[in-house]
Amino acid sequence: MGIFRNIKELKIEPQQKEKKSEVHPFTVVKKEHDFKKYVYLLLFITIAIYGFIFYMEFKKRENLKKEENNIKPLQISKITETKVKENISNIKIPESKQEKIKALFDKAYKAYKEGKTSEALYYIKIIQEKKDYIPAIILKAKVFQKEGLHDRARTVLEEAYYKYPENKDILLNLAEIYEKEGALVIAKDMYKVLDEMGYIEGSFKYAEILEKLGQREEALKVYKKLYENPNISEKDREQIQKKILLLEK
Repeated sequence: MGIFRNIKELKIEPQQKEKKSEVHPFTVVKKEHDFKKYVYLLLFITIAIYGFIFYMEFKKRENLKKEENNIKPLQISKITETKVKENISNIKIPESKQEKIKALFDKAYKAYKEGKTSEALYYIKIIQEKKDYIPAIILKAKVFQKEGLHDRARTVLEEAYYKYPENKDILLNLAEIYEKEGALVIAKDMYKVLDEMGYIEGSFKYAEILEKLGQREEALKVYKKLYENPNISEKDREQIQKKILLLEK
């Protein structure tokens, strides 16, 4: 009986060995290697996509700057350039640099109001070569907006905002562009900053955009605070009172 039992054990043992040898150790290593390969591939694709996005954004900004330097598509003709230079030569040179810049800005603003956008841009270009004059920066953005070049207008104001983050006029004009583009949440945050700075026009805009976003209670608080402001004119106070009555319903 002992012999037969030994024979059975001998028959079973090779089968068990075969089952154990079915999973080759190199198979596990290969699977781990493949997984790492896919992770690296995914990482490479992600980096490539983001790299492409940043590159395109960089090229876009570079192209805008090139266009801006060449004043395209608002190309200045030789006639316009000559006319502007003649106008400048006729300006009585003021005693201070600030007064001269103000005189040039007045010319730029007049040209803008008359629809002579390329002439206005040329005056602004001369001003910016002399000084970073904020009214000229804002007027430049308005010229681009008038011509339907909203991206360029936004870029001008964004660059100015990074340099002068506490300037109320730059922030207000930039917020208005975002609002027109439908980026209401960004515009709201900017108007809120203006409201906190005590800028009355910014507070009005902040209350209005809160209404647009359906935040009636918050808008009501801003209007009530404005109503108590002693610097508000009686005409504006009447309008605010109407707003308060509507929102309290």
